[in-house]
Amino acid sequence: MVIQSRKDKTYGSQDFVTLMYISVGMGGVVGCIFAGLTTEHFHPKWIFFYYSFFGIIIAVFACQLTKESESDRNVDEVDSYVSTSQEDYEFRYRRERILMGEDIASIN
Repeated sequence: MVIQSRKDKTYGSQDFVTLMYISVGMGGVVGCIFAGLTTEHFHPKWIFFYYSFFGIIIAVFACQLTKESESDRNVDEVDSYVSTSQEDYEFRYRRERILMGEDIASIN
């Protein structure tokens, strides 16, 4: 989501924070309702038992992420100075310093 929010240089980070707070709020409301109903009908030890599997599920999905998932963008839509990689930023910064006349040895 952060990579996608970098595409919009004006409102990207604001939209990301808004989406984050909406997600946290909805998750809190749904979680409270679900927790109240399940603890009313089941013993709490079973709730903790099933809740422990969420970490495993998240880890499995996190292992499926690849570097290619970052590059699902159309190059024509993105300005040349918006980068999704730290390396691109460093190369651009070094190039600007070289063009300004700084010594190459002092930049590295």
